[in-house]
Amino acid sequence: CVMAQQESLSIKMDALFKEKDHTKHPGFSLSIITNGNVSFRNSYGMANLENGTPFRESTVSDLGSVAKHITNYAILQLIKEKKLSFSDKLSTFFPTLINKSSGDITMLQLMQHTSGLREIYSKLALQGGRMGHPIFQEDALHLVEMSEEQNFRAGSAFSYCNTGYMLLAEIIQKASNLSYEAYLNEKIFQPLGMSHSFVMDIQGEIFPDMANSYSPSNNQWTAVYDNSTAFGQGGIYMSLDDIEKWFIHLTKAGKQEEPP
Repeated sequence: CVMAQQESLSIKMDALFKEKDHTKHPGFSLSIITNGNVSFRNSYGMANLENGTPFRESTVSDLGSVAKHITNYAILQLIKEKKLSFSDKLSTFFPTLINKSSGDITMLQLMQHTSGLREIYSKLALQGGRMGHPIFQEDALHLVEMSEEQNFRAGSAFSYCNTGYMLLAEIIQKASNLSYEAYLNEKIFQPLGMSHSFVMDIQGEIFPDMANSYSPSNNQWTAVYDNSTAFGQGGIYMSLDDIEKWFIHLTKAGKQEEPP
């Protein structure tokens, strides 16, 4: 009965993504996890249009903002180890903010997007930046240092903010004495057997089995390059194999109500 259900699901999913499963369409991998078990997985389209490389479950691709909850998980681990607390202030880690209102922003406010900090991608747009222009990790602190005030008083409102998560990644490095990538490797990726998970902290870094990114333009696909070094808010590249391991772990950790 279970096999019949899985076969039926496979037929439905393959039919749903049939139009994208060919050599001229950027691809992706898809997995459905039910009660901690993988009930469906498949890949469609191409990882690389130029070379005709199909997308596979082992293909490494950009997680985008999904990286934020991994940053949060690392913070929770450090809080459990008493190396951080939710009430720690930005000025504790960044002394240049001691005399600024932003220095009183807490870890919890950064995590919950209630810090009131200026959005780094909006700053780029206001400066005339366009999609594809790089943002560097140090730009987050520089933006906060140069801002005389916040968008609102910390804790009084919600506003999605990538700047705060870049700062959280910096705090992880300061609290652990490890680079962000080294911390994730040592404390998360390696213990879970996630061997195809990486952080792009070097401009233009290339990873094994890495998919290219594309954008539609004038009825054709054009390449999009990640030439930033920003991480914490993003910057994590992972294969479907590793994503499955991660979310199955989260399911188990959620039942335990605490990180390992």
